[in-house]
Amino acid sequence: MNVEFESRVNSLLYEIRELTPEVFLKANLSIAFAAMATEQAFDKMFRKYVLNHKRFLMLHTLLENGGSMIMPEITSGMHVSRQAIALTARVFENQGLISRTMEEKDRRIIRVTLTEKGLELIREIALSEYRKHVHNILMSVVNEREAMMLTDILDSLAEKLSSISIKNQSETSGNFKRRFNTVKAKRLEQGGEKDE
Repeated sequence: MNVEFESRVNSLLYEIRELTPEVFLKANLSIAFAAMATEQAFDKMFRKYVLNHKRFLMLHTLLENGGSMIMPEITSGMHVSRQAIALTARVFENQGLISRTMEEKDRRIIRVTLTEKGLELIREIALSEYRKHVHNILMSVVNEREAMMLTDILDSLAEKLSSISIKNQSETSGNFKRRFNTVKAKRLEQGGEKDE
């Protein structure tokens, strides 16, 4: 490596460190690497079902909300555009995983409902050995209380970052916490938070 190039590398690194404290720089990189590894693990799990983690998230969001939601609720809860949700809904409807119906009071509003086939697919994925393996790896790193804290941090981060990444797409104002609050409430009803 020539001296001039090495000097430019060191200068750039110095500028970055001046702008961002090292602890935050390392946190940014750790989050990015963890996100990539998690996405790869989940996509490997869903590949067998001709899904990806984003599409499965729509099915799971429906499940956590009683199996039926209107399109704007799904869009706001997932931080994705209406077009992406509409496309996924069409694919799922063609596969028989959901049904789409117009609301009687306002025919412009489309309600998406899981079908029996959709429920069976979610059950099969949720009970798969690979999903249990991924879950065990995740839970070996944090206990339940830490997992809930991590969820809060990641929800907040996702909400803030999505406002940047979606600003050119249709307006979304969703909140990931809504999806997880249901799970938290159920855990609290079943005896509260437990540290492992």
